[in-house]
Formats: sequence, C-alpha cells, structure tokens
Amino acid sequence: MSLRRAGGGHAIHQSMKEYSNPTCFIASPEFFRSRRLVPTSSAIVQKVLNSEKWEKPWLARRVLINVFGNGLVTAEGDAHRRQRKMLTPAFGVSALRNIAWVFSSKAGELADVLDALVEKQDNKGIEVLSLISRATLDVIGLAGLPTIFWRF
Repeated sequence: MSLRRAGGGHAIHQSMKEYSNPTCFIASPEFFRSRRLVPTSSAIVQKVLNSEKWEKPWLARRVLINVFGNGLVTAEGDAHRRQRKMLTPAFGVSALRNIAWVFSSKAGELADVLDALVEKQDNKGIEVLSLISRATLDVIGLAGLPTIFWRF
C-alpha cells in the first residue's frame, strides 16, 4: 500500500486496525521515502520516547531544528534530560494552579465564539483551526507574559 496514494495518516491508521500485531509496530516502507517503524500503542510510544536507544532520524531532526530551533524538542540524550529538568517546575501542580484561570477563561471565550458560529452556519462546516490557534497563543501570552495576542 502506498501512503502517498492512500492519504498519509489515514493509511497508517487503517494499517494499525488491519495488521494488529503483538509487537505494536508497523513497518512502513514508503513513509517519507524510507523505512520507518510506526508504534501502534501508547505503551510502546512511551517506551520509545523515554529510551536512550531511539533517536529522531537525522532528516526529521534537521527539519525540527529549522522550525523550532535547537532546544527541548530537538535535543537528545543528556541535553534533553537537562533541559527537561529545568522546565519541570514550570509545569508542576502549584504552577498550573496559578494559571488555571487562563485556561478556563479562554475555553469559555472560545466556546461562546463557536456557539455563535454554529448557530449561523450553513452546511459548509466551521473553520476552527485558526480560532484554536488564537486561543492557544492567548493562553501562552496570558500565562507566560501579560499579553493578549488576539481578541475574538
């Protein structure tokens, strides 16, 4: 099966349903024009992400560095562990309690906007990606900086 012809992620999902196996991996020969193993269970994904043996492919890492810079997302091994350790307090329970109001407030605003859009929509559907992106930026801005990027 060619992933390019079958619609990318949909083809992988179909393979996961069709070829269930005890190793929880699917070998996909045409994924990004090279052979890749695709983990199919959350336990395997966790094991891969927490293992020293599994590193990002060089091309994927290069693309991620170009997009996100050389940081937590692209770091491997000791560098990743050190950066993660520095960030852990910012995402602890007490820190999240202090900013929970931001999530609640933005979720309420987003729900109001979506309700209004649903009421006046026709059969075409609603474009939600831009609204979710704006809400996400506002949460980041309000939680980390005293800044609102977008108003709904």
